[in-house]
Amino acid sequence: MLLQSTQMLPQSNRMLVQNAWMLPQGNRMLVQNAWMLPQGNRMLAPSTWMLPQGNRMLTPSTGRLRQESWLLL
Repeated sequence: MLLQSTQMLPQSNRMLVQNAWMLPQGNRMLVQNAWMLPQGNRMLAPSTWMLPQGNRMLTPSTGRLRQESWLLL
């Protein structure tokens, strides 16, 4: 059901969701709800404090996920 909703996400977010199984548990839970967020995922940024330090780079201050962000484990 999650992957069927990725068409609604920007391209970089689709890549993140498709590779969600590679992410730590905390990020997996965040990605599972990504389809509910506005385009650009601006609402992800306030939640970065819940993520492990290395994964805070997934949500830059612009609110837009970098295309290669799913590689940052």
